[in-house]
Amino acid sequence: MVHSSYLQERAYAKVNLTFRILGKETKDYHSVNSVVTFLPDLYDNIFIKKNEKLTINTYGKFSKILSESGGDTIVAKTIHLIKKKYSISNNFKIKIQKNIPIGSGLGGGSADAAAVARVIFKMYKLNIKKKEIISQLGTLGADLPACYFSFNQKVEGFGDKLNKLKILNKNIWILLIKPNINLSTKKVFKSFSKPFSKAPKYNYNYKNLINDMNYHNNDLQEAAENSSYIFKNMINELPITKAILTKPKMTGSGSTIFILFKNKPSTLEYEKNIKEITRGCWKKISKIIL
Repeated sequence: MVHSSYLQERAYAKVNLTFRILGKETKDYHSVNSVVTFLPDLYDNIFIKKNEKLTINTYGKFSKILSESGGDTIVAKTIHLIKKKYSISNNFKIKIQKNIPIGSGLGGGSADAAAVARVIFKMYKLNIKKKEIISQLGTLGADLPACYFSFNQKVEGFGDKLNKLKILNKNIWILLIKPNINLSTKKVFKSFSKPFSKAPKYNYNYKNLINDMNYHNNDLQEAAENSSYIFKNMINELPITKAILTKPKMTGSGSTIFILFKNKPSTLEYEKNIKEITRGCWKKISKIIL
């Protein structure tokens, strides 16, 4: 049980509704164009308080998998960066309840690190400008700046160009399906061999966004399919019915597949009908606000 002396923050899972690769910024970073949203019903819980030494403990459904893959190193790196940059002498005791799957393309590690940064900035009343937050956190990972703000946004460059998107007043539902595999972001990007895409020029509205999602796959999907037959079979076996708003799509570098629906009953019915196909998969239904 977490003691009341901890400050608490939610680290929301992100979904790349669209994902294009426009070119290569440097040897290691690609230039992207992505519409990103965050899920109010899927998040890691972060608990943090000042401490003599830095300790980071995880618990929850995906804690063991995280520990086996080396632990939440990006959180530690974020704390070291903030301490050095802003001359903070204190250390911290951090507890993380892991509800976001590992290696899923849902940005769990980045969301955790960004949430820790938000808490520390509040704790020390640091009024950091957006440009500085992006430049500092962006050195640790391309998803960190977007996860720090956790609102609907268009992400460009290598995650360093963020533009908040207007709310379209559409409450829709999302079904997340993660096959029992973890895809390496580095490996998937390295396997990417398609021609670079061009940035979309349509006016941002609900109809155009849905059309874009249905007519343009995530640019990394082919590389992800080539990395895993399990993933390839899953995303291609999921049925396309009249109830769905978007065909099955991949978020980020995978391995989570998502489908959008107009309402919750349609989402539940679809999930019920794919139980055999998705046996052994992690699944989650959430509302999203566009």
